[in-house]
Amino acid sequence: MSTYQADSPDTIVLIHGLWMSPLSWEKWIERYGAHGYRVIAPGWPGMDGDIDQFRADPSAVDRLGMEEIIDHYETIIRDLDTPPIIMGHSFGGAFANTMTEEAARQAYDRYAVPGPGRVLFQAAFANLNPHAATKADFRKDRAPLLLIAGEHDHTVPAVVDRSVAKHYEESPALTEYKEFPDRSHFIIGQDGWQEVADYALRWAVDHAAIPVPTA
Repeated sequence: MSTYQADSPDTIVLIHGLWMSPLSWEKWIERYGAHGYRVIAPGWPGMDGDIDQFRADPSAVDRLGMEEIIDHYETIIRDLDTPPIIMGHSFGGAFANTMTEEAARQAYDRYAVPGPGRVLFQAAFANLNPHAATKADFRKDRAPLLLIAGEHDHTVPAVVDRSVAKHYEESPALTEYKEFPDRSHFIIGQDGWQEVADYALRWAVDHAAIPVPTA
């Protein structure tokens, strides 16, 4: 069994989404680093390195699936000295919703990269596979979880995030949902991203929990 003991993590792990590069977190890395946190934003397997080279030849992720991505981040996180705060941005990287055309173009040019098609097929056919990589045990105990949505996100609409939150509420662990008005799917980079970043960090620190084995 495990109980959860409050503590103050000193490391933040940022996980990017599909069609995005780790560079998409650059503003958050700088902001959290200025607060004294160690911030790491590793790419998906095969996506570390020069972004232009990867765009020219994305073959390293041709067969990349969810299991490989999950195992990759699990290894990184378990190798850390202390349990970190973990933040992730969705499963995709749409920029245009509620953003100006110029801003959307700039974000696309700087952050967008090819993504592996396998993960999309795994998600699309998950309900037909009893052993799907996306399968989750909503009732298990875990660390506190915050789900953040954007009002005008058309890639992963807020209604989807609300539904996911309700499923995770089946766990005895804390689950909370926060929706930001007038925000798109690119909530981590559009104007006003600072409010989202600060809210996420404040929530994580306030509810930090580290599993402590008990007899």
